[in-house]
Amino acid sequence: MAAIGIDLGTTFTCVGYFENDRHEIIENKYTGSRLTPSVVTFTDSGFKIGKPSRVSENSVYEIKRIVGKSFLDENVQKDIGNWSFKVTGDHSKPKIHVSFKNENRIFSLEEISAFILREMKNVASLHLNQNIKQAVITVPAYFNDSQRQATIDAAKIAGLKVLNLLNEPTAAALAYGYDKKLNNQSNVLVYDLGGGTFDVSIMEVDDGYFKIKAIGGDTLLGGTDFDNRLTDHFVKLIKDKHNINLNKKALLRLRNECEKVKRELTQLPEATIEIDALLNGCDFVEKISRSTFEKINADLFKRTMDIIDTTLKSANLTKNDIDDIVLVGGSSRIPKIKQMLLEYFDGKTIKQDINPDEVVAYGAAIQAALLTGTTNLSIKTIKDAIPQSLGAEKSNGQMVFYFNKNTNIPVSKNINWTTIYDNQKSVRFSIYEGEDKIAKNNNFLGEFILSNIKIAPAGSAKINCTFSIDFNGILSVVARDLDTQSSNSIVINSIRDYLINPEELEKTIIDMNDLFA
Repeated sequence: MAAIGIDLGTTFTCVGYFENDRHEIIENKYTGSRLTPSVVTFTDSGFKIGKPSRVSENSVYEIKRIVGKSFLDENVQKDIGNWSFKVTGDHSKPKIHVSFKNENRIFSLEEISAFILREMKNVASLHLNQNIKQAVITVPAYFNDSQRQATIDAAKIAGLKVLNLLNEPTAAALAYGYDKKLNNQSNVLVYDLGGGTFDVSIMEVDDGYFKIKAIGGDTLLGGTDFDNRLTDHFVKLIKDKHNINLNKKALLRLRNECEKVKRELTQLPEATIEIDALLNGCDFVEKISRSTFEKINADLFKRTMDIIDTTLKSANLTKNDIDDIVLVGGSSRIPKIKQMLLEYFDGKTIKQDINPDEVVAYGAAIQAALLTGTTNLSIKTIKDAIPQSLGAEKSNGQMVFYFNKNTNIPVSKNINWTTIYDNQKSVRFSIYEGEDKIAKNNNFLGEFILSNIKIAPAGSAKINCTFSIDFNGILSVVARDLDTQSSNSIVINSIRDYLINPEELEKTIIDMNDLFA
């Protein structure tokens, strides 16, 4: 059965297919492009996927930046302030409000992602003349457990079985390694700067073996942040020159044009922003140079270089150990980025042989073909890695680390626990991800309680815990009292209150099928 590769991006989504040593990025016949804007627009008559708009209150976009996060998250609140559509919180879970078929409707983030994934499924099914049901979907390497599970749920709603959640830079390195027929041992650094996220991965490629050595990144750094900086620049300029404070609608119009100006400045040394009747009925026209754009984003550009530096140290490598540098993502086209990379790597050639917008979908398609056995590629093993350390909280509040950052997956580890009090009846397991020695300073993933343990003096109980991270980077924990045989287990994601629950998921799948019928 055929399977596709999907790059579910913040700004654009792309779908690819690989068979018989041939890859294809599939054109969306509904939009006439191989890149589909990650936008869902709701109307009185239905909905449209891929109609780019940042002004309409019924167009939903950039939700990848907040998927799998709490509504109360500080960065979520910051992003919501830049959007035209309404987002509210329901028990800390963000919800999208739109007018759809003359009704006020509320959608989860998973449902919005599912609209886009279902569109990609339909695009591929039409092109390949078969009902596609399986996919490899890519995610930022720095996505946490909750964000990964939210992506899997979105795929289920869309009618897709996820064969693998593949880290975006890993997919890019896979495509590059295959395309360039890398046979000798090489260290490939992938610089992936997209619309909303930034990843760096260092992969060792050796005669069909692909192994991630280190991952770095920031899930809130990308083209959207450059747009926001441009918007802030012009807001200040308008205030200083005209003493006008823009209202929400005017700000949205300005931000929409700033995104276009950013793209122009990638090609030209200067651009002009023109917006009709922006200033109390008067037109707004202003020039901006590429150097000004670079200046107002200088600290963001530098942050990507700092992350490269940290990632190299994590891999115990120096910049001289890197053989190939691969650029991924539309924002990697920014000339200043290329200049900074050239300077950092002492003039080493920066590779952009494969379209940066398509290389991730290309790699995902290769992985899909490998997992379904529809190709005889010479790729033998792909070893991805976790971006952050994982462990549990000790009784003194310290973090005990079971898997260090950059551990290759899948992986499993058995740990022996015991009680700390006499006649203790239960043990609480609190699971975290992060690098801080104090557990509560890290990202809390979830907890569970093992009850009915043997009543005995402190330190007598024998509790065996198995921590496992699967192919998709999802953590699960099983604990068992070896004396009473009492046991408990969880997939960490299943307890996060801002993720979709199983009952809600089944109903949402039915609703989605009805909408696309």
